[in-house]
Amino acid sequence: MMRLSIITICYNNSEGLERTIRSIESQTCKDFEYIVVDGASQDQSVEVIHAHESCISKWISEPDTGIYNAMNKGVKMASGEYCLFINSGDELYKPTTVEEIYRQSFDEDFVQGVIYRFNKKDIFLFPPQEISLAFYIYGNNNYHQASLIKRKMLLERPYDEKYRIASDLKFNVESLIIHNCSYGTLDVVISKYEIGGISETPHRIESPEIYKELFPQRILNDYKRMKFCFRFPIKYIFPFLEKVGNLSILKKIESNKRSKMTYHSKE
Repeated sequence: MMRLSIITICYNNSEGLERTIRSIESQTCKDFEYIVVDGASQDQSVEVIHAHESCISKWISEPDTGIYNAMNKGVKMASGEYCLFINSGDELYKPTTVEEIYRQSFDEDFVQGVIYRFNKKDIFLFPPQEISLAFYIYGNNNYHQASLIKRKMLLERPYDEKYRIASDLKFNVESLIIHNCSYGTLDVVISKYEIGGISETPHRIESPEIYKELFPQRILNDYKRMKFCFRFPIKYIFPFLEKVGNLSILKKIESNKRSKMTYHSKE
């Protein structure tokens, strides 16, 4: 079985699609499958596909109902062990990226590498070494542009197409938290993407409904409390908490901190 299927979805973004395909085409290692799913674009996207058809394993251009419908189509067309979504406008980081991925040893269900984000502020985003519910509640998510996901998982639990922005969040939480699938990281910069577009739309627009669907009420209650604590530094809510509970232990900790600060200041 082929190790990797790279999938690109596109809709009316011929310029971004051109950049994406060129980054795939330039790979020094050609041992992967490349699939393009176009949503019946009205611009020059199909012409771009035809121009680079020699490096594309499979492609379609037909109407879809949104990005997750297109991503699910790509998964069904794929035959690799892992799927990697490099959508129009995204690029593999450099020509040796696939080669560097294959040098790594991994067999986890979900593997995440490093991503390079550029535009207003250039930054490398590293994958978390461990995944917990708090990671998502804090507002984080896994970047699909740097995530290798076993195709069998994506077939068993396709992206929920009723969500238009955060279905990948639902898939990630359901897979990594609820079903406890195996997770690993790669010391490889897999892709780069420019700030803007659907990737920058806050998942919090749909995340409350997703968590409501996935978790019982007791966990949802904790989710609301944790969101509050994460959003506001704890020192600002101490005065409020003093009115509703016993903070003797916390006061003792703060007192110890102050005494240590006083001691060092005398030195």
